[in-house]
Amino acid sequence: MKSVEIGFHDYHFLHLTGIRTNLKAKQFYSACLNRKISPRDIALDAKGNAQRKLAVLPYLHELLYQNCMIGDFIQSGIQIKADYFVGNTRAVLSVGFRYGSGTKAVDIPVTLYKEDVRRQVRPVCKVVAIFVKGLQEEQYAEHTYWSKGQDYDTLHFQGEEKWSRKKLDVENHGITEDWEAPET
Repeated sequence: MKSVEIGFHDYHFLHLTGIRTNLKAKQFYSACLNRKISPRDIALDAKGNAQRKLAVLPYLHELLYQNCMIGDFIQSGIQIKADYFVGNTRAVLSVGFRYGSGTKAVDIPVTLYKEDVRRQVRPVCKVVAIFVKGLQEEQYAEHTYWSKGQDYDTLHFQGEEKWSRKKLDVENHGITEDWEAPET
């Protein structure tokens, strides 16, 4: 059993929206949170990328709480620099990720799709648990999703020292069956 560690920083949000703006990524995120974004601050491209991404963005947080799948991106003609995708099984949302680099790096989100993840990846593997924590926290101590029938006592995976056995903590961690993240 292998795991991936995903980090959603404030500076990733702008790219996930598909919106064009002169604001820096952190400024854009802050303006959105504070409801200080103005129509003159943004632009949409003629290809409809922002409209497609914004249609599924409200569902992104749901991935932490439901059954989802994961697998290596098959590069099916889509020009995206993603290494793997995670998506729900209701075919509402797929999120592409790129492997992080360095010793403490986490994988980063690079795109959103309104697409069944099973059409974008091979092999398709089930996520059996999702754990979350703050970006600065060392250990995961809480879970947000647990696959039916999964026995916690038999769950073993790489990086196990990051996990507290007392109470399962929240900021994006998926444990998968039969899926190995390549060494970086």
